[in-house]
Amino acid sequence: MVFPCSAVAGKWTPFQAAIWPPVQLFHEAASVCGLRLNLGQGRNENVWGIDAGVINTVANRQRGLQAGLLNQSEDAVGVSLGMANYTKQVKGLQAGLLNAARDHAAGLQAGIILNHSDYVRGMQVHAGILGNIADQVAGGQVGLSIPLLGFNFAQNISGIQAAPLGFNHVENTAQGFQLALYNSAKQMRGIQIGLVNFSGDLSGIQIGLFNKVERKWLPILPFINMDAGPSEQ
Repeated sequence: MVFPCSAVAGKWTPFQAAIWPPVQLFHEAASVCGLRLNLGQGRNENVWGIDAGVINTVANRQRGLQAGLLNQSEDAVGVSLGMANYTKQVKGLQAGLLNAARDHAAGLQAGIILNHSDYVRGMQVHAGILGNIADQVAGGQVGLSIPLLGFNFAQNISGIQAAPLGFNHVENTAQGFQLALYNSAKQMRGIQIGLVNFSGDLSGIQIGLFNKVERKWLPILPFINMDAGPSEQ
């Protein structure tokens, strides 16, 4: 197995301690393979291993465990635990009050206030207020929120949206299953279960008190609504 820092250009150290850049044992251009402790903020190019402190900043690659109030990196693989976690892309787990993966999240985002990513391959799970936001989802969004204060939002989703005490909305196409007080999708391919279900175009079934499919000649039905396919162009 190749030792990770052997592939890194430039200096590296097995241990780093930081108060606030530039007040740290080694320059921020160095990489850390081992342990970094940040009493205030630490900043380094790459970190492999354990990164713990108040503000943990990695300019490029983070591999292993980050634990702090604020965790920040460009490319994270492993586990990030904090009040707020931010990265460009993550493979693994983000858990905190606020989680954001600007481009891509593969794995699990678990948050209390908000989870956000452009593309999710895996799950967003939320328990608290606000909810889950993504452009593209392959997997699921689950909200176990304070009643009427939680939501799941996606541009497109293939999988599950569940917010038993909140709201689901898919701006374009939902393929799979929606469960909430209020479900909405421009095109629904699957099942909607809720008090209120809305879709512009349905291929599947709606179960709820109020069900609406815009394209149908009888668009509103109580209790159950079914349709077999997409609208004709």
